[in-house]
Amino acid sequence: MALRAFDPGFETKGVLSLVVSLSGSEESAPAALFQETLEGLRALPGVEDAGAINHLPMGGDLWGFGFHGRPLPAPGERPSAAYRVVLPGYFSTMRLALTGGRYFDEHDVLGRPGVIIVNEALARSQWFGEDPIGKAMTLDDPTSPDADWLMVAGVVHDAVRSGWAEEPAPEMYLPYLQSRSYVEEAGGHLST
Repeated sequence: MALRAFDPGFETKGVLSLVVSLSGSEESAPAALFQETLEGLRALPGVEDAGAINHLPMGGDLWGFGFHGRPLPAPGERPSAAYRVVLPGYFSTMRLALTGGRYFDEHDVLGRPGVIIVNEALARSQWFGEDPIGKAMTLDDPTSPDADWLMVAGVVHDAVRSGWAEEPAPEMYLPYLQSRSYVEEAGGHLST
């Protein structure tokens, strides 16, 4: 009964998930295949939307990455957050509420300015009540001239990650189509 009243931060009714894994030659185009698959799913009768993510909530995988924001943390301190990579449509499919800024769209691709979406827990821990939209953060060494600085484009509601009773923890979402390692590798997997 208690779980029925619990808000996990995303939609649990009427949502179907599946894992799509790829392997192939270097000529494979996983990004194109995933996009084509999502377009096909969206065209099915009764389907409202479709999206993809590298690790679904409650899926058990908690990839974490250290990051730096501005102002830079003290030497030796590097906050971290769960790392997610998504295709457009994921947030609306899961009804993961946007609390500020915007979702990713078809313009968030390689060659365009890098963007990132964070959850409320990361925004609170990093910017202490300031509006995070437009703030910069990097997964790279911030002192490197080659550091890839990403602009916070949106903030989404906190969602459970691996357990119903856990406290919200920092999460960051990157656009699949701006993630060189996903777009240019010959294989990969996403949950749709």
